[in-house]
Amino acid sequence: MSSPTRQASILLADDDPFIISLYRDKLIRSGHRVDTVQNGEDAIKRIHEKPPDLLVLDLNMPRMDGTAVLKYIREQSTAPDLPVIVLSNACARDIIDKVNVLRPTRFLIKYDNKPKKVIDEILSVLSESEDQDVVASVPAEISDDQLSGSEETLPELMNRLESADDLERQREALLDLYRFFQEDLRNLKQSNPLSPAFQFGEAVEQLFEHLYACSDILSFSSLQTLNLALPMTEQWLKRLDEGPASPELILILSESPDIRRSLYETCNRPGLLPLAAAREDSALDIIGENAVPLAVWNTRRVSAARKALQGIRDTESGSGLRVIFLLPEKDTEAFSEKIIDNRAVALSDTSSGPEILSVIHAWRR
Repeated sequence: MSSPTRQASILLADDDPFIISLYRDKLIRSGHRVDTVQNGEDAIKRIHEKPPDLLVLDLNMPRMDGTAVLKYIREQSTAPDLPVIVLSNACARDIIDKVNVLRPTRFLIKYDNKPKKVIDEILSVLSESEDQDVVASVPAEISDDQLSGSEETLPELMNRLESADDLERQREALLDLYRFFQEDLRNLKQSNPLSPAFQFGEAVEQLFEHLYACSDILSFSSLQTLNLALPMTEQWLKRLDEGPASPELILILSESPDIRRSLYETCNRPGLLPLAAAREDSALDIIGENAVPLAVWNTRRVSAARKALQGIRDTESGSGLRVIFLLPEKDTEAFSEKIIDNRAVALSDTSSGPEILSVIHAWRR
């Protein structure tokens, strides 16, 4: 599908930051101007200020849902014929029928449409002549099978991701994996913003955004991060009613001032209280004198990590400490093979902030 010759203005309305990031970047690369909002009220304000050439609209949003936004556009706005693509997982037949009355230009189910298909539909709508009648095609496009969503299990999805041998398959698997957890992450983000459950959900969303944007096949370290963090989602869902927790100490060890500073900034988040050390003996003293539950330990070799772990376990309060060792990428797999300790894991020393935070929040008490 070729892109329209003129630069179009597109408004993305969705409360899911991963979806916004995914389509905003693709549309900007296609040469269009993209604005984003995360609730229905802001969508109406933007349309009132200056109607875009196209609205891509989610239905399940806070502060006025997408159906109400579409109703306002068709009945009260100054742009009643604004092209609107509904992109949502709200796919019950009664909802589809209700939306269809309001004449969406397209109705696409997130679960059933890969990003390339969605982008093609957006470009197709932008290419249509401005005076063309808007006709909804929902009943003909959505089958009962499509409404049921994916039936793949988490192990099957992870296996597909791990076996992906090119970026397109990897991104398809990542997107399907995100869809699998999308509702759970949405529920986690409904909890108190200072609670561990909220912070875990936010960290995992950012992890998906980061990994989807990667231009290389995912490393062993990145896949291990997903394998550690995602199974913890169910546990955090059981703790949605918890309020803010007392800040937890997290020890940071690195001889490099730049790495130490970067890790400190990564870990300086609500609910975490980072302490930094430049030498291993200083770090072990901190562990011995404080109830430190978490540590991020930057070292160069598996043998050094093994020695450090033994030193940690020998301290009076270090037996239960959970440690993320940051090692050269080539050594992360060797660590997992040689060191059996369910409270220690090795990630690549090039791991992003979202990867490190996902493991930290998955491990929080």
